[in-house]
Amino acid sequence: ARQRIEGLTRAQSKIELLFLALRTAAGVELSAANSGFSPPEIERLTAVKSELEPQGLAQTTGRGFRVTENGFLFINNLTERFIECLET
Repeated sequence: ARQRIEGLTRAQSKIELLFLALRTAAGVELSAANSGFSPPEIERLTAVKSELEPQGLAQTTGRGFRVTENGFLFINNLTERFIECLET
């Protein structure tokens, strides 16, 4: 049987990247050269991250940000917030 390979649009690829990166200890890289996100997307992601930091749900890393242990308790909601900021 032949398998059908489904391609992703650029927007879908960014969402998949974000979805996976949020679930790693390394987190999301925000370097425009390496992340795959545009400068306006990086600004929006950073704004959401900045809202979550005082609540102890996200923290800045050397290359971007990651979800904290407490943030992992709310990972689905946090992921949704980050994806929404990419879709605006």
